[in-house]
Amino acid sequence: RKGDPRELSHRYTPPAENNPDKSNASPDGKWIAYIKNCNVFLRSEDGLQDVPLSRDGAEGNCYVFSTLSWSPDSRHLAAYLVRPGYRREVPYL
Repeated sequence: RKGDPRELSHRYTPPAENNPDKSNASPDGKWIAYIKNCNVFLRSEDGLQDVPLSRDGAEGNCYVFSTLSWSPDSRHLAAYLVRPGYRREVPYL
C-alpha cells in the first residue's frame, strides 16, 4: 500500500470546508476534486466537465476537503462526511 500515512484519532474531527477554490488533482492529472455546496465534485483537466460525486452533503453535514484522498491509479477517491452528533468515546483495551 502506498500513500501518506495519517494518524486517525477518536479525539480529532476534521473541520468541514466548503470552498470550491481549493482543489486536489488526481495523480494522473486528468481530474480535479473539490468541495462545492458541501458535496464532492470532479472537474476534468480541461475544465469543461463538472461531475457531482455526492448529493448528501448539506450545511452542518459537509464533506471535508482536507480528507480528499486519491488512489495511486486515480480510479478511486475517498472523503470524510462530517455529520452532526454527540461526542462518543470508545475505550481501547
